[in-house]
Amino acid sequence: MKLITKTLGLLFVFTLICKSSIAQQLAIDKDASKQIVCQFNSYSVAKDKLLQQEFKKNTPFKISYSCVPAGIVVIESSNNLSEQDIELIKQKTNSIDASYTILQNMTLKAIESKCATYRSN
Repeated sequence: MKLITKTLGLLFVFTLICKSSIAQQLAIDKDASKQIVCQFNSYSVAKDKLLQQEFKKNTPFKISYSCVPAGIVVIESSNNLSEQDIELIKQKTNSIDASYTILQNMTLKAIESKCATYRSN
């Protein structure tokens, strides 16, 4: 009887963990249309500070994640990003004089993993 109770308890805990993980993944995927992920070449702390200041200047966007070693910056909006929004973001990112690429369909977990890889090297 104890074995059945422990097994059911573990199954219940496992179900809760899986449910939480799936809900978190859905939230990340849902927000993908509200964010843009940029990876900058030759990114530095100074450039990160400039970019942070640029996005604090009266814009509807904010930097929600920044990893200097990897040069990754996640810029998000409270609404879905339109083509005009993306152009405005590009103008603001060009102000720091660093080339970059836009990374498509990256989850926060993948971004954090990429950052950890750069930090460990």
